[in-house]
Amino acid sequence: MHRKCNCCDGIYNSFDVHFTSACDNKCAHCVDKCYEGLNINKPDVEAIVKTIVDNADGLDDVLFLGGEPCLYLEELIDCVERVKAQTDLKLYVTTSVPKICYDKRNRFEYLLSICLHYHVLHTHLELLQPEP
Repeated sequence: MHRKCNCCDGIYNSFDVHFTSACDNKCAHCVDKCYEGLNINKPDVEAIVKTIVDNADGLDDVLFLGGEPCLYLEELIDCVERVKAQTDLKLYVTTSVPKICYDKRNRFEYLLSICLHYHVLHTHLELLQPEP
């Protein structure tokens, strides 16, 4: 069987989804900041889900990245729920835990519970703890 590879390094049998170019960080290494990236503001959940489902055969997982995908937390949750309902893919999200995740902690915890492994969930929840 021919394996599909991601766009970042071609090693993993995954589908990388550039969910949004929006971000609340100013990372020097960021393609979106340095080269104006893909200029994707609000994600098109319908199109993203359709593309993933249509291309799911032969893939192991999906990585949602950005920008900062969690800036559109409700759209991301909607997308993850739909993909999970229609495929057997493992789902991952890159995040630096933006302010919206603190404001909507229950929704953020739910997102992590449906798309990341248990040990990673604890790591992200530690970031949400108030500073001493």
